[in-house]
Amino acid sequence: MLNRFFTAGYAIVFGVLCLAVLIGYGVLRYPAVLGEGGAFGVVFPLALLAAYALAGWRIGRTTHEDTRTALRQGVGVGALLAAVMAVHLTVETFVTLPPSWNAAGSLGLFPILFLGFGCAGFRGATRTQRWRLGVLASVWSAMLCIVPLCIYGFFLNYLFMPHMTLLLRNSPEFLRSGMHDLTAFTVANSLESCGSHMVIAPFLAVLFGSIGGAAGKGLALRGAKSAASERSGKGLQRTNHAEFCA
Repeated sequence: MLNRFFTAGYAIVFGVLCLAVLIGYGVLRYPAVLGEGGAFGVVFPLALLAAYALAGWRIGRTTHEDTRTALRQGVGVGALLAAVMAVHLTVETFVTLPPSWNAAGSLGLFPILFLGFGCAGFRGATRTQRWRLGVLASVWSAMLCIVPLCIYGFFLNYLFMPHMTLLLRNSPEFLRSGMHDLTAFTVANSLESCGSHMVIAPFLAVLFGSIGGAAGKGLALRGAKSAASERSGKGLQRTNHAEFCA
């Protein structure tokens, strides 16, 4: 039976393929994405997707037990963070809120991400007593968060394009872009957002996963020392008792 992390490794590859198809559809359906937005805006996220797919394929094939143990800790955290961010994106897209509320909601996501990445690093290092594997668990949770979130974002664009263009028609980003096709800009904006999230999320995961991993390793080593001392004390007690009886 496939374990959770093994399945998630190939799920990343499948998710990357889905994203590539969605990006290809956007470029073919709205050619101005390339014509007005430029090739780099398409090539960059595709290159990142290739890196994600390679990482997912390698993870899906790993047999190292400590690595497998650490990566399992990132699966649940990544899924939870993806759900939280998808809810935020949905509210931001379809619910009209005061600008201050939207800003507060966006800023409020960062502590959740920091805590989630730190938690994954802590759990990974606690289970393996290795800081490096705690960081790996954190990065894995970031990847499992971002790929489904990007897929969801593109689906929102394509299914609700009139609504999305209405939201972006007066945005500073569109006015600065120099693009004239608003639908193409909507796709280009999603591509830029996807690329930036795919870079920033693993970076934050390394940073906060390192903190959580250091704490987790310290706790695990302290627990191991306490257990060893307890076993040593019990062994000494048994030896003394045997000598006394003799």
